[in-house]
Amino acid sequence: MALTAWLPFALYAAAAATYLLHFSKRDPKTGRRATGLLGAALLAHTFLIGMQTMKAGYAPLVGTTAAVSAFVWLLGLAYLYVELTSEERAMGVS
Repeated sequence: MALTAWLPFALYAAAAATYLLHFSKRDPKTGRRATGLLGAALLAHTFLIGMQTMKAGYAPLVGTTAAVSAFVWLLGLAYLYVELTSEERAMGVS
């Protein structure tokens, strides 16, 4: 499970680096890659939360670590929604 927990973090970090590259170059292909990485990170994070829910028997929202994880997940979902509806990818660096 330790490897599974690091996968969303690695994907979020890769998405952030790609958004930074897109912000400096404004290349549409890099922007789409950043969006794809963010989507993959959110999918992996959703899977991780689901695994933790099945293991504990309830949604893992209690405790500092779980609350931060839920906040990051919701923030990522909200950002992805805004990005896909506005088609502006330069906000990812902010």
